Amino acid sequence: MKNLKILNLEDNAIKSSKIARVAKSICPAKIDWVRNLEDGLELIDQAGEDGNYDVIISDMRYPLYAGGDDYDSGDELVKELEKRNSTIPVVICSTIKYDYSGTDNVIGAVQYQENGDWDIELETILITILPNIKA
Repeated sequence: MKNLKILNLEDNAIKSSKIARVAKSICPAKIDWVRNLEDGLELIDQAGEDGNYDVIISDMRYPLYAGGDDYDSGDELVKELEKRNSTIPVVICSTIKYDYSGTDNVIGAVQYQENGDWDIELETILITILPNIKA
């Protein structure tokens, strides 16, 4: 099986490592982690069509750019991907409950809670995209 190529937009290092642990528990994964939207969009641009990410896992609140304040960057990410006609699926993993109805890219939302079953929810969503991964 090919490595699952994931872009994780998350400003919290502990949460990012927990997300990586969940992803790697279901299949081999290469995970690029960035802490702000600007860096994430740059990696998407650099990847191009051939190196596209299989999935993006995004928080809802993180800086727009390095050194910036927290912002609703998850919403901005979804809007930017739709504007670009991107087909990369997005999973929201945030302490904020997110209603993703009406968006084309968002395939699921997980409410992250230290003592909840967020990891099982994330695993379940990621498993659904595995059949769509190009070998």
